[in-house]
Amino acid sequence: MNEINKIIEIKVATLLLVNQAPATLGFFEVGVNLVLFLTRVLGQYNAEAANNDFYNLLVDAGSDLMTIAASKLGLLKEISMKPVLQVSYIHQIRSSTPGGEDDIDTLLNGVIKNLKIIL
Repeated sequence: MNEINKIIEIKVATLLLVNQAPATLGFFEVGVNLVLFLTRVLGQYNAEAANNDFYNLLVDAGSDLMTIAASKLGLLKEISMKPVLQVSYIHQIRSSTPGGEDDIDTLLNGVIKNLKIIL
């Protein structure tokens, strides 16, 4: 039952943040606030979640706002978006990638480059 309460709390707060966008905040600010909120809430329940980089996880899943907007406008094929790998995200990949314990240059020019995450 406690898990259901957590999910309800997250959904309600998310709806409140998103619904205030047109009235008081720009969409960018709402997005930033939402990511910060999710990081804080999930971090309360799971220490590992506090270190997650939600934006890049959404980009990897094709669920970030830019991809969704481009898809709805029919521009998805015309644009090519590569995720900007931030430090916390690189460390997540690094720790779970074979050979990831190597230096950062080896990681970026090896496994990640082969996956075409970066050019």
